[in-house]
Amino acid sequence: MITGIAHTGVCVPDCEGAVAFYRDVLGLRVLSPPYVMAGNAIRNDMGELVSDPTMTAAIVGFPDGGDRVLEVIEYLNVDGADDVRRNGWKTSPRPGPRRSIGWAPR
Repeated sequence: MITGIAHTGVCVPDCEGAVAFYRDVLGLRVLSPPYVMAGNAIRNDMGELVSDPTMTAAIVGFPDGGDRVLEVIEYLNVDGADDVRRNGWKTSPRPGPRRSIGWAPR
């Protein structure tokens, strides 16, 4: 039985705009304002689950200070979905570096 969700990530087309929405409309607190992640920062966090993108990320959470947070991610340099599909990219679930499940190339 699921009793809660501690950390969820969502991909958005505009990190700044998404943070403003979650803050101003839904009342979440900005715990980590938008920052750029690239290279080792991504590899150390996600391992091989993603290639080497550059992204802007931010973390918002509920005002109660609990561990229920939403990580907002805007990928800045990625291949187009059509290019990826044309190259035969398929996914399957498998554990990442922190033993959580992610969708990765098979």
